Amino acid sequence: MPDEDTSLDDALRVAQEAGEVAYSALSAELASLENGAVALNALRDQLGSYSSFVLQAARQPNIHVDPLPYRRVLSGAESDELWQMLSEQWQIRGPGYGWFPLSDDPAPKGALTFHEELWEARDGGELLRDFLAAEHIDRCFLLRELGPPNYELDAVLVNFTYDGSEKFLFAGRDWVLYSSHESSLTQAGRLAAFFRETWPDADQLSYGGPFHTPDQRGTWSTQ
Repeated sequence: MPDEDTSLDDALRVAQEAGEVAYSALSAELASLENGAVALNALRDQLGSYSSFVLQAARQPNIHVDPLPYRRVLSGAESDELWQMLSEQWQIRGPGYGWFPLSDDPAPKGALTFHEELWEARDGGELLRDFLAAEHIDRCFLLRELGPPNYELDAVLVNFTYDGSEKFLFAGRDWVLYSSHESSLTQAGRLAAFFRETWPDADQLSYGGPFHTPDQRGTWSTQ
């Protein structure tokens, strides 16, 4: 495994070998498929492009490449410690449990909850990024209701709408954002205060349920 002391030549050799190992494993799998020829051709093209890039890097050792955004999988002990902090600060129960407004927990003081449709229509994601920038937050923690993997990640990688697991995003004790499987997004602490400052009508936009309504607040009624 390359580290900070690995020479460029050795790092490029390892990179090339990694591509060839991946190609070998995938090509064997695709060859067993009835219609795998097209996929195999595409895979060969990908390996060729990858090898060309590695060769170009070897010929241009001073080539500038922007660093990739940071994302690190948290250890079990780190995740447990962070879940404990969320429990103490926000009464969040931990993996396997939801939070307000889906649970029977009392509403966190000053919390706001919006429907995902309203969040997207009003560019809530962009406002979240504005908040992170204003607070000089470069990295966040992301804990998943379904359990590992949990992450520490750069703010630029934050994508907080529901993706199959409910999520809790935070960077400390003073704010948290929770997305649920029922299309709700709950903000508490400094994040909720920031949304109120930006959206003067924020308290009139409260989540009403997962099903669509014209005002984008949602409802629990199926009628």
